Amino acid sequence: MGQFHDRSDAGRQLGEQLQNYRDGDALVLGLPRGGVKVAEQISLALGCDLDVIVSRKLRAPGQPELAIGALAEGGNAVWNEELIADLGLEPHVRDQELARVREELHGLCAEYRSVLEKAPISGRDVILTDDGVATGATLRAALAAIADADPRRLVVALPGGPRETLARIASMGTVHDIIGLVSPNRLRAVGQLYDIFDQVNSGQMEAMLRNAARRRRAATAGRLRQPTRK
Repeated sequence: MGQFHDRSDAGRQLGEQLQNYRDGDALVLGLPRGGVKVAEQISLALGCDLDVIVSRKLRAPGQPELAIGALAEGGNAVWNEELIADLGLEPHVRDQELARVREELHGLCAEYRSVLEKAPISGRDVILTDDGVATGATLRAALAAIADADPRRLVVALPGGPRETLARIASMGTVHDIIGLVSPNRLRAVGQLYDIFDQVNSGQMEAMLRNAARRRRAATAGRLRQPTRK
């Protein structure tokens, strides 16, 4: 059996550990698609805003599971230079993969932003989550992009990941705090953490973003209705 029943269970458990960040102005960011399901439960537990940040692996030629780097929306590419050197990849190969992923990110961002407007990051406590990490390439790219947007504090909250990966993330100078509920020495696949690790489809993703948009509108309306203090 896994450590969590499903992604929602993992999100609720993380929410319990994150109560120190219970702040109406905090922002929870999830990586699509499974990470948004975790982020949704964290945002509900903390009573704060929810958004998505898109990050994608830059893949080695002919080895789609091998990440030579990653790229997140609004950020620069993060490369694994050691691996690239070991593979002997020419610069034009990197450029081609970067162009492919930039086009993919553009399409996904347009799809998601048609449902949920991008939330501001500057000056806010930002909690980044996913449904787990293995190498953490896409998460690190997202962290770099978020840090460039000048959050007040940047927190990583994860159901689990290998100890080495969590330690590497914690050592990033931009990360103020990291919570990893499970940290085995080895993790072959994130799905090992769960009893139910079904695919999150595009319809479910859209529904989560629409719910987040409704909650955001309701929170904004509530602030506007508050009487002005003299």
